[in-house]
Parts: sequence; structure tokens; C-alpha cells
Amino acid sequence: MVMYTSGKFYTFQVVAIREENDAKYIYLSDGYKETFRVKPFDYQLEWEAYNLPDKITCFVKDISTRGLPLLEQSKNEVLKFCYSDLGTEYAFKVINCTIDAKTKAAYYDLNDSFGLYHRYYLKPNDPIHQTGDIFSLLVKDISVKDNNKCFLNFEYPQDLIQKEVKVIISDITQDPRAESLFGFESATKEFKSTIVYPAGSIEPNIDKQLSYILKTIAGFQNAEGGELYVGVDDSGKICGINQDYKYLNSSETDTYNYQLNTDGYENKIRTAVRFGMGGVANSHLNFKFYTESGLEYLI
Repeated sequence: MVMYTSGKFYTFQVVAIREENDAKYIYLSDGYKETFRVKPFDYQLEWEAYNLPDKITCFVKDISTRGLPLLEQSKNEVLKFCYSDLGTEYAFKVINCTIDAKTKAAYYDLNDSFGLYHRYYLKPNDPIHQTGDIFSLLVKDISVKDNNKCFLNFEYPQDLIQKEVKVIISDITQDPRAESLFGFESATKEFKSTIVYPAGSIEPNIDKQLSYILKTIAGFQNAEGGELYVGVDDSGKICGINQDYKYLNSSETDTYNYQLNTDGYENKIRTAVRFGMGGVANSHLNFKFYTESGLEYLI
């Protein structure tokens, strides 16, 4: 039997990924027990039995009263997997523009196509972005700190750097959502522009994007409920779902044939929820479609 120590890393065999109480977990074994589990990241929600890795490394955050380790995945291992080509440009989406309370430095909260979150501190000649913007950064390397803290080191591609432009703090703190018909994103409201294109990607991948949609729905249902706006971008502007219809039958795993209209759109989401989260979760969903200036969107 393995005796675990808080603050250390251990390698576990991957047994399965399965759902429990409307949430997915990766189940692990140390060779003696198969009672361990750890939360997956967004990109791992798509794992099935056939493509599970053999092993993953986990960090022991704490030890329970029963002597079992409370685990989180090695962030260094996750970043190495997602960003295997260091020195390459990757796309990131601005979630928020913020001022560091201690240093007063401006930074962007970023999200990537893997569902991971990052922080980028602006340099004097960097371009200014707003919430919802998608742009490329060069991922130089990975910095590893104590207690499973790990982060990417970025720099702007040289052709994007503006010459003799100073970053104005007041400019990046302005929120373009102030004039939105739908208000602000919050713990009970989220905007998604599509169910087809993952953030930062120009290629359709309905299976990957729906896994992100399911995570949002699960988060609402595990809390106080909420409204998910599809066909509305992060600034609260209607972009429409009209271009999604032609990709409703592009899944690599779902072989059902969907109508290319709002009925098919609803059925596609409900099918993903039913298979990914269960029938009870599906029964708690309500769909309403609207049209504004020829653009259809869904709440």
C-alpha cells in the first residue's frame, strides 16, 4: 500500500473516465486500489475508453481523514501535452482586461482552445485588445513553481507589435459589453457564439465545442441554474447560429441525422447532454430561439 505525502507528485494508472452526479471524473489506480479520481480539464472531457492515456501524474493537495490523497493533475504535464511545440504561435481569447491590485500592472485573463486559463501581463508596445478578442501569442516556454503552480511564458509575434504605442490603462478597462442587449456574463449567464467552432479555431469541430457547452450547462445545473446564450459573442453582440446548421451532422461519434433547422439544433444539443450528462440533466433544459435582423440565436 502506498503512503501518500501532501505536496508531492505521484504517477497513477488511468482506469476510466465516467460520469458521477452530472460531472465527469478520471478514475485512477496506484496498483493496489482503484478508488482514486481527479477532475478532467475541458479537452479531456472527450476521452473515451479507446483513447485514454495509460498513466497521468497527479499532485497531492491534501490527505483526507481516511488517509486518501486529494488529487489534482500535474499542471506541468497538462501544459506540456497541450503546448508540445514550444516557440510556436497559439490562439488565445481575452476573457477579461484587469489591473493587478498589488503591482497596478495591466494584464489579460486568457482562455485557450483546450479550456485552460492563462494570464498575460502587457508590455509597453503591445497591441490593445478588448474582452472577446482572439489573437495569437508565441509560447516561449513553461515555468514551474512549487505546489503545482505552472504557467506559460508568452511574447507577441514581432509582426504584431506596434511601434511607439503606449498602453493606456483606461482603454483596456473599458468593457464593450456595456451596450449589450443582454447585459454582462455572470455566474448565471454565459455567451457562446457557436456550438461548432471551438474558441481560437478556424476549423469546425462540433464534438469539441459541444464538450465546452456541456461543461457550462453542468456548471449551471450544479449551482443555481442559468441562461446560456448561443449565437451571441463574448461582448454580448448577436452573431447568429445560422452558419452552424450545415455542420449539425459533422460529428465523428454521433451518427444520428439532424434536420438543418432550429428543431435539429435543439435535438443535437439535447442528444449531447443526454449522452454526456444523463436524462435528468436533459429534462431540466428549456430552449427558446429568437431572430434579430436575420440572425438567429438561442437561449
